[in-house]
Amino acid sequence: FDYGSLAQQLDNRVLLPLVKRCGGAESTESRECMLVATVDMDTRKANPIPVHSGDAWFVESLLHRVYETCRSLRPQLRLLVGEALVAFAQCPQRNADIKPLVSLMARIIGGFQTPLNSADLGLLYNIVLPLHMPNGFFSWDRQTPLIKGYHREITQCVVIFLEKKPDL
Repeated sequence: FDYGSLAQQLDNRVLLPLVKRCGGAESTESRECMLVATVDMDTRKANPIPVHSGDAWFVESLLHRVYETCRSLRPQLRLLVGEALVAFAQCPQRNADIKPLVSLMARIIGGFQTPLNSADLGLLYNIVLPLHMPNGFFSWDRQTPLIKGYHREITQCVVIFLEKKPDL
């Protein structure tokens, strides 16, 4: 399989919807969840739509493979992933499955050169640490916190930062 030809075909038409799918933005599923949430608040009934379609492992694998093999797309992919994670930290959506994005972020952080520069530390302070704050819940029962969906990956990001700069 020629990943070079794949890189030429991948652009914003493919990468942007893929990253937005993880962030829960502008998808049919997110609109349906918002509609059901509104109806549930009015009727006080629990009628949840399935949170994830089960394809997160495929999206994660695809993002990692694209990042690994298509060097020309790395800056664009880093930007899209960063924007999606910042948007999630500012306004968490219960239907968002950001685990693939956080997993890719761990890979990106792992590639940082030491000593870390101010841009690298900015990633920690502006993206990674704010992702610890969403305190919403996946569903109406208030039993499963949002952070449970990506806790292992976000912890891995922090551990990688601490390995690269122990005095943080």
